[in-house]
Amino acid sequence: MADACGARESLLARTVQAQGLVREGHATEALELIEETLADARETSLVEMLSDALRVQAEALAALGRSKDAADALEEALDHYERAGVLVALEPTRRQLEAITGDSR
Repeated sequence: MADACGARESLLARTVQAQGLVREGHATEALELIEETLADARETSLVEMLSDALRVQAEALAALGRSKDAADALEEALDHYERAGVLVALEPTRRQLEAITGDSR
């Protein structure tokens, strides 16, 4: 990824595109796109972007009936958000996890 600003824009654009695909019923396409995005995000220091992408990955996985994998992605997102101090994202991520697992934490 080039510079931090370019990386952020690219990650955000692809994350939003993948989220749109999931919501339009194209979960397989979304999963392919978000997994590429995650690979790139893991090579940066943009922890919030990585966590946001993990949440979209979880949406795609849940839409494909892969609840365990979706929960794992959300647990990873929570861990990153907590370590980075992105507290505002914790509650929505926990709600998303609860919706998938039925387990309130």
